[in-house]
Amino acid sequence: MCSQLVEDVTHPEEIVRRAAAECLAKSLTCHRGHIVPTLQLLLARYEEKLVVRICSCGRGQCSDYFVQLNGNVCSGRR
Repeated sequence: MCSQLVEDVTHPEEIVRRAAAECLAKSLTCHRGHIVPTLQLLLARYEEKLVVRICSCGRGQCSDYFVQLNGNVCSGRR
């Protein structure tokens, strides 16, 4: 059950992520034996979705690094 909730925690829609996170927290409170495997699964999903890109805004390399999760892109800040 926790693995299905982890999938929803990484859902593109914020409302689904929030609901899944709340449900996952309550589930893990009741089933403490699932905490470590669930954290490992969450970390694996995070690493799959994490893409660090150096800014390519056309002004050279910006001082900020941006993490692209759910389509966020460089704001062109230096």
